[in-house]
Amino acid sequence: MKEEKVLIGQLTTDEIAALKVKYPGGIYAINNKNGKIAYFKNPSRNEVNCALALTTRERPLANVEELAKLTFIGGCEDLLNNEDEALGSYEHLRSKMAGVEAELVNL
Repeated sequence: MKEEKVLIGQLTTDEIAALKVKYPGGIYAINNKNGKIAYFKNPSRNEVNCALALTTRERPLANVEELAKLTFIGGCEDLLNNEDEALGSYEHLRSKMAGVEAELVNL
C-alpha cells in the first residue's frame, strides 16, 4: 500500500472541518512544489479594500502581501515569509481579489 505524503503545515481532516465552520465564507489551500501547504479564508470586501489601499507604484506587491496576512488561517508560514515561496503563491492569492466572475449585459 502506498503511503500518502504529508505536506509541511498540513492540517488534519478534523482541523479543516473546524475551519470551515469558523469561516463559513469558505477556505482554500495553496501548496507548493517544496511540499508545503498554507490555508486561507476567502477574503471579505473589507479585507480586499484594505489590501488594495496599499497599492503604490513603489510597492506593487503590497496589496497581495497584505491580503495574504489578513486571510492566512493556518499551515506553513513559509508561503508568506519566504521570498521565493511567497512569490509563488501570490498569483493564486491575487485571483481571490477578483471575486465571482460576472458578465456585463447591455440592455
